[in-house]
Amino acid sequence: MKIDEIGHERDTNQIRTMQNEYRDSVMKSYNDRIRMYLEQRTYKDEVAIIADILPPGIGRDIVSARHFLAQISRPDTLSKEQWKEVDQLMQNNELKEYLRDANEAIADLDEEAMPDKVIVAPKLYNQGDSLFQAMMKPHLGKVVYVDFWAPWCGPCMSEIRHSGTLKKELDGKKVLYYCICINCKKESWERAIKKYNISGEHYLTDDRESSLLSERYQITGIPRYMLIGPEGKVVNNDAPRPSQVGAVKAAVLSLLEVD
Repeated sequence: MKIDEIGHERDTNQIRTMQNEYRDSVMKSYNDRIRMYLEQRTYKDEVAIIADILPPGIGRDIVSARHFLAQISRPDTLSKEQWKEVDQLMQNNELKEYLRDANEAIADLDEEAMPDKVIVAPKLYNQGDSLFQAMMKPHLGKVVYVDFWAPWCGPCMSEIRHSGTLKKELDGKKVLYYCICINCKKESWERAIKKYNISGEHYLTDDRESSLLSERYQITGIPRYMLIGPEGKVVNNDAPRPSQVGAVKAAVLSLLEVD
């Protein structure tokens, strides 16, 4: 190898080393900022935190897009004020367009009918402590698998994706799926049922009913599942989740055998 070639290779390696060091320095600085954001994301004004901690650029655009997509996935359409925040925080037009498409897809759900195999239970006004018994009364003779959920709850939606498998496993059995939504707006509730095709019987609680059920059955978090026996009594107020298909199936079949 000639001397000038050796010098060129040495210079190239030095440049590459400098580039790598610069990249690592930039990524460390950016990761530190991301870490600060994640540590503070529980603050009420998450948009202000993003604007304060992350400098303009693709990093802020990505974090902002994830923030607004979380809102859309509840599913909730963005308000005019939130679209102003999108424009203030984000520069990347492709990500903005992606948000608009996702937002329009949710808005379009309002025009759709409820899917087949979805029953919206009538409101049970002034039931007091008998609210849950009133919900279950029409289903005596069946095992009822109750799902306390909300569209804004990530683990709830993850479990709902497993429900299809569970329902196939118990197809033909005397079992009913009763979905009780809590702390949720009617529009978001209806959109989620349509978007994810959540079959079963559905009931949307108001604030009073949510508090009543949470206190009566010690529901401190969701998702939460319960099993109701054929006699209409709660036999397990903390039942296995849909992702635990085998455990749920065994519990349901044992109740049907007793019946």
